[in-house]
Amino acid sequence: MKPCGYSVFQHLIPFGRCEETGKTPYIKYAGSFVYLDITDMMLIPPYRKMWLFTAGNMMEELKLSVEYVVKREEFTKQKGNMLGVLKAILMVWIIVLPRLIWNLIFCLRPEDTSEHYLNFIEDRILKAKSKIMSCDDKYKRVVIAKNALSTLLFEILLNWAPKLMSGIISFGLMRKLIEPSPTSEQDLNALMRGLPGNVTTEMDLEIGDLADVARTEPQVSAWLQNGKDLTLHGLSLLPKTDSLRFRDALSHFLDKYGSRGNAEIDISRPRWRDNPAAILHAISGNLTNTDAGHHREHHQRLVKEGEEAGKRLVALAPWYKRPILRRLVRNGRGYGAIREHHKFLMIRLMGELRKAILNVAQSHVDSKHLNSVEDIWMLHLDEIVALPSMTEDELQALVCDRKEHFQMHSKLKPPRVLTSEGECVNVMPNSKDIPDGALGGLGTSSGIVEGVVNVILDPHSTVLHSGEILVTRCTDPGWTPLFINAAGLVMEVGGYLTHGSVVSREYGIPAVSCIADATSVLKTGMRVRVDGTRGYVEILQEGSTDERN
Repeated sequence: MKPCGYSVFQHLIPFGRCEETGKTPYIKYAGSFVYLDITDMMLIPPYRKMWLFTAGNMMEELKLSVEYVVKREEFTKQKGNMLGVLKAILMVWIIVLPRLIWNLIFCLRPEDTSEHYLNFIEDRILKAKSKIMSCDDKYKRVVIAKNALSTLLFEILLNWAPKLMSGIISFGLMRKLIEPSPTSEQDLNALMRGLPGNVTTEMDLEIGDLADVARTEPQVSAWLQNGKDLTLHGLSLLPKTDSLRFRDALSHFLDKYGSRGNAEIDISRPRWRDNPAAILHAISGNLTNTDAGHHREHHQRLVKEGEEAGKRLVALAPWYKRPILRRLVRNGRGYGAIREHHKFLMIRLMGELRKAILNVAQSHVDSKHLNSVEDIWMLHLDEIVALPSMTEDELQALVCDRKEHFQMHSKLKPPRVLTSEGECVNVMPNSKDIPDGALGGLGTSSGIVEGVVNVILDPHSTVLHSGEILVTRCTDPGWTPLFINAAGLVMEVGGYLTHGSVVSREYGIPAVSCIADATSVLKTGMRVRVDGTRGYVEILQEGSTDERN
């Protein structure tokens, strides 16, 4: 992550902030990678146990690596800021607990949560835009946008966290109340499918709608399926009269989702508004499904599967448990749908900050103080605001030095855990009960599928065809459009609650994470079996890229 991205995170985390700078001490920068310092938290036994449990659900190798360090005697003997951490934890629970209980038991319509929160997001963005645009000073606009982002986590604690926690707790209670069986386990997994109002799912459906629009304009469809120059420039070369509907639909989509992108939590990374190649590639892959409306029909099937699974879970329970289970099912589906809403709000606010920063950058490119607008990302936020007091020579020297270090660090592979002494810790989970020669990992979405591998490292440059197995290092919401076409998912990094795993369960496709060096061992064109139930990937045929056609 470039220095500006690191600086944004220093202001984003609300705990332990310095009153003078507004920065948290818990965000660290090492080798151009951003780390969260959890030392003080791990010194508190109850919190350490809870954190390790959560980390195990999100990323198994992270949990094992942290556990490896915190079990050491020299670690437990440390004296950290335990009092400060306990105060922060107490403050969070004072805020969250009453709202959690309300949402868990008393909220009349959990099903309306997504719509309510989307309205909150639109209102929050509108107010932030209005405040930023009311200021004529481009440097003060950066400060206003930064301040809007720095209060975000408190708003999330107030509005989002209690609802999502209610959904998670509801799923946990269902598992305790329901008699364990293969059927009940399948229904619990199916309950997460087709969640109503999930912002990422709605985005994917709109990408499918774009493909349907492209089908009505032959020149657009041919251009997309050709796969060459899938950029705004490439679209501009098509005759306007033959591409008008698609242009309008794409413009509307980018107005709504243009702040998103690959690795979108890094403010320096391009957004779809800047380069919608990832969307155009997803549409290209979607066109291999010849039926218009296929994506909507598939989603409706998932919605029905989720709703029917909830009904079966209630019906199979003893009569005295049914009212409780009925409430828990409503909580799980209603609150589970807002899983990505807080991220959507954060990315959109970050998009406003990005616009303000790029406006400053352009003015310094025009005055020849910067060689490129991209150089602005080598500066911290406070340095961007202080640019008027910096000479051209000072600015050029600072940018040049940081670019050199960043390029050197970009060749490194960061460890999951890094100690203060510089020790790199990577502990991988053991794989058991898998076929000989199979690649063992962690099954995060049940089911078995066979298909052709497509190794993708950058969603902006590769088309994933319908029915292929997506193999990558990890995913974030910027990758979600690829799930429209994926038959299965294989990741090097992840756990039960990481993005790719959750989306795979929502889409009903098998997924396996924690496959070491998956993007190197598996090659595009190989035919594999992905077993998301037992957690392994088996190579069936070496194959070649020709087999994908």
